[in-house]
Amino acid sequence: MLYGHGDDAYLQENPIVANFSTNVYDAPEPQGLKEHLWENWSLVNHYPEVLAESLRAKITQYHRLSETNVLVLNGAEEGIHLLARMQPQQTATICIPTFAEYADACQMYGHELTFVNWEQLPDWNFTTSLAFICNPNNPTGVAVKVESIEDLLQRFPQTIFCIDEAFIDFTLAIDSHIPLLAKYDNLVVLKSLTKNFSIPGLRLGYVLATPKVIQQMQAVKVAWSVNALAIEAGKYIFDHCLSQTTLPIEEMIQERTKWQGILSTIPEFRWYPSDTHFFLGEVIGHSAADLKTYLVNEHQLLIRDTANFRGLTSHHFRLASLSPKKNQLLTRALKAWASQKPRK
Repeated sequence: MLYGHGDDAYLQENPIVANFSTNVYDAPEPQGLKEHLWENWSLVNHYPEVLAESLRAKITQYHRLSETNVLVLNGAEEGIHLLARMQPQQTATICIPTFAEYADACQMYGHELTFVNWEQLPDWNFTTSLAFICNPNNPTGVAVKVESIEDLLQRFPQTIFCIDEAFIDFTLAIDSHIPLLAKYDNLVVLKSLTKNFSIPGLRLGYVLATPKVIQQMQAVKVAWSVNALAIEAGKYIFDHCLSQTTLPIEEMIQERTKWQGILSTIPEFRWYPSDTHFFLGEVIGHSAADLKTYLVNEHQLLIRDTANFRGLTSHHFRLASLSPKKNQLLTRALKAWASQKPRK
């Protein structure tokens, strides 16, 4: 799926005042990163490292793993495709509603798919060779306990479980699954280095797994998939940011909770619980596509229409809580919509 993702502001004719469609941290990139990349601009005059070896070394040191447990990616999305590609025409389970790229990648490489609703996850009988679980989940923002994931790893050793931690830094509900790597050979952990540092345009992530799985993924990976500036940005993050910069997640969750309380007073909408700063909404009697068009054209505000998420409907949409000032803009716009749009 090339189109149908969030953050499509570049496709809109009107300038966007506040972008609620992306669940990337709403802040500038880390201080000093832009200057560091400019100072190292000459790196683009040469091919990048084939496997981003210098960044892999820093990731290895940070997580206290072996380099054979790490593969650097052109965004976590590359890891999804490598997993599907390394053993084509197998079987895969996908917990829905969730990121559409899991299904797209598996279908691209001929996997037979099984879809399980998120609520059924703890009791599901996994029989496939591969399973994708986004935890906390996108687009719902809901997290499942790490203990429940460990139970699945124990009960279904024949299934490789890919746990996508792209939004792990946006929740207080769970900790990372990485410690489980020491105990289970069927665990793969996907990590993003862009969402919490506000640099998604650089495309950077990595995967942690057993040496066997890493070798299989590396065997189907193209050379130079991670560009030189992305590698340098990743090294800067591990050298300067991870130990010094943390998201104000408590404030973000508090603002989201407060905002959802305000939104709940607006008729014609339904709101869903979340463990992150982003959450699902539902417009009653109209489509989310109509709401999105109205908000863009009349208020220069952008939301994420989630109609293309399996398990959701044309009425569902996703919001990310931003600053109180920006959230207030959307609150007013939704009230204006509700006042002039009688339910169909």
